Amino acid sequence: MTTNKNHQQKSRLRKLLATRRWGLIISGLVILPLIIVAIQHSADKKEQTKPQFTTMKVSSQPNFNLTGKIEPVKTQVLTLPSGKLQSLNVKNGDHVTQGQAILTMHNDNLENNIAELQSQLNTSSEEQSDNSSSQQRLNSISNKVNQTLTAPYSGYVAVDQSKEDAPVITLYSDKLQFVGQVSEYDYDKLHQSTDLRIKALATNHTANSQVNYLAVIPTKGSGNNTHYEVTASVNDSQFMAGQTAKASIKQGGLLIPKSAVLHGKVFVVDATGHARKNRVSGHAVNNSYVVTDGIDAGDKIVTNPNNKLKNNAKVD
Repeated sequence: MTTNKNHQQKSRLRKLLATRRWGLIISGLVILPLIIVAIQHSADKKEQTKPQFTTMKVSSQPNFNLTGKIEPVKTQVLTLPSGKLQSLNVKNGDHVTQGQAILTMHNDNLENNIAELQSQLNTSSEEQSDNSSSQQRLNSISNKVNQTLTAPYSGYVAVDQSKEDAPVITLYSDKLQFVGQVSEYDYDKLHQSTDLRIKALATNHTANSQVNYLAVIPTKGSGNNTHYEVTASVNDSQFMAGQTAKASIKQGGLLIPKSAVLHGKVFVVDATGHARKNRVSGHAVNNSYVVTDGIDAGDKIVTNPNNKLKNNAKVD
């Protein structure tokens, strides 16, 4: 009897322990995720309260470049005297100097007029004053029968003889220039007399020059992104007409992200990692800011300051 009773007590004890064990396991399964969530929430909260700032080293603004062509300063299709071609003194590609004879034209109609005037003078019984006037007209017309076309300036000629007795003469000046186009978005980077450095891409020849023309009327057919013509003189001994060239314009100021400027100030980070406010001068350009005063090239600045960043705060 006693043995049976002890056995029952042990059985109840085992059931009780098993029940408590499962209870602890279930409680642990419920509490453990809550603990994990609480830890993660605490970490996230600390991460959110801790400001994250990025920094960058300031450098000088890069050069602004324009690609264009080397072209003659003057290009002119010469107007021929009236009449038919009598003599052509040049061939395609020849170089001519100012005042050099290019061709001579003969006018048959004027020659007929001369014959008529001469006949009138021979048979005229008019007074001497009237004869003198006719003689002057005769001399004037005679000078126009054969007229020579001369070069208005030195350069190279292109001769198109596809039209019989009326060649097309195009004169390209010796003087050369760089011709490029600037976008409306970059127009304020240039002005009359802006210094630039021109480089011929094929030969690497370079020369210093200045902008001598900046158009105020846009180039035709430039589309939605309007462009304006820019020209600068170059030395014809260093460049050739038709060459592709690049003009580099040095830009003043320092280029930093617009986000780095907070209420007109920039946070400069010193060697110890502390950020100090510096008031800057300059102007915004799209998503950037061109600084003209307040910081120097080589300074380290905070690129994303906010109102929580205090003067002399450590950011590194």
